[in-house]
Amino acid sequence: MLAKNLVSVLIPTILAILVSQGLIVFAKLNSNFWAASIIYHSLFCFVLNLIYVAKKNSEDFTGLLMTGVAIKLLLAFFIIFLFSFFSHTTFFAFSVHFVLHYILFTIFEIRYLLYLINYNKNHEKNIRP
Repeated sequence: MLAKNLVSVLIPTILAILVSQGLIVFAKLNSNFWAASIIYHSLFCFVLNLIYVAKKNSEDFTGLLMTGVAIKLLLAFFIIFLFSFFSHTTFFAFSVHFVLHYILFTIFEIRYLLYLINYNKNHEKNIRP
C-alpha cells in the first residue's frame, strides 16, 4: 500500500518537473517558485493518501474524500490569491505552473483512490461467504 502511495506521488512529481521545464524552455514562462509548487503538491498529496489509507475501511470514507478534495481546491485558490498580491510581475507564470501541477497531482490522486476503492471492494468479497 505504501509503495502504491509513493508511486502515485513520484510519477506526477517527475511529470510536473518535465512540464515546468517545458514551460520554461518553450513558452518562456519562467517562475522562480515552480519547484516550491511541486514540493507543496507532493507533500500534500502524500499526506492525503496516507489519510485515505488509514481511513479506507471507515463508514465516512466518501465524506473524507469530498473533504480532502475541497480542502485541496480551497488551499490552491488561496495560494494563488495570496501570490497575486505579492508578485504581480510573475503571477501569470506562477499560476500556470501551479494549476498544471494541481491538475497532474489530482489526476494521479484519483487514480490512487480508484485503486483503494477497488481494493476495498475485492477485499470485502473475499471476506463474505
